[in-house]
Amino acid sequence: MKAAKTGVRTLLVFAESELAAVGTQLVRTGFNLQRLGVTHTGALDVKDVVGYERLILTTAANETLAGSAG
Repeated sequence: MKAAKTGVRTLLVFAESELAAVGTQLVRTGFNLQRLGVTHTGALDVKDVVGYERLILTTAANETLAGSAG
């Protein structure tokens, strides 16, 4: 899997409220994939966002971030 080692760096962001439901599994999965970072909205920082080429948000994370921005 050459792409897994050299592909774009992706950050997966889930809502802090999802931590108990899916967050721990997502974080554990992130440790196994080299080009994937996983964080939640409570720990998200600008340096996290600029350090990755691709950003994936769960629906809840998108709603949380959109709500705090507006």
